[in-house]
Amino acid sequence: MSVFQRQIIKGSLSNFAGIGLGVLNNIWIFPLAFSLEELGIYRWVERTAVLIAAILLFGLHRMYVRFQSHFSEDQASQFLSNTVFLVACIAAIAGVVFTAFAPWLAALLDVNFQGSQLRALGAVVAGSMTYTLGLSIASSAKRISVPFFFKNVGIRFSVLIGAWMVSQGNATFGFWMQLFAYTHLAVGIIVLIYALKLKGIPLRWPRS
Repeated sequence: MSVFQRQIIKGSLSNFAGIGLGVLNNIWIFPLAFSLEELGIYRWVERTAVLIAAILLFGLHRMYVRFQSHFSEDQASQFLSNTVFLVACIAAIAGVVFTAFAPWLAALLDVNFQGSQLRALGAVVAGSMTYTLGLSIASSAKRISVPFFFKNVGIRFSVLIGAWMVSQGNATFGFWMQLFAYTHLAVGIIVLIYALKLKGIPLRWPRS
């Protein structure tokens, strides 16, 4: 069995585990812990972040996968460094902007709820961007199982524990939204660092 086949099998197992945790969250834990309005805030943040992250990446992650094999040694290092620098800068700016202006964006889109929890959008956007780039870099090294595990199992398990704490009265919805947001951000950064170590290519100061 090849390395790529083993990675596909491990990634599929992570997906199945993530699906199981997702079903557990949505059918059992979330209805016990949250009101319909709170669930609406969570879903809006989650889905809006995915959309914004996909737009702000400008296809840079796909560009890296497509063209990284065209470079070697110093050029490969420079290409990777430029890509990581661009995405990191965009993610950092987006994180700050959407943390500050998430309530305004919700009002602009005529969303029927407001709250400080909407500010979690910034961290989720930044985490989604760094995760997507990290997954793309890892896939170019034929290693996808670890990113899938962090995304599908790590995030869902952490929000499950947080939601259970809310249902027991040991935490608030605001705390849970912060947990959800910063877990996304942490996973994105961890996966990106993991992918860079996999490549084993030293980063350089970006230049044209």
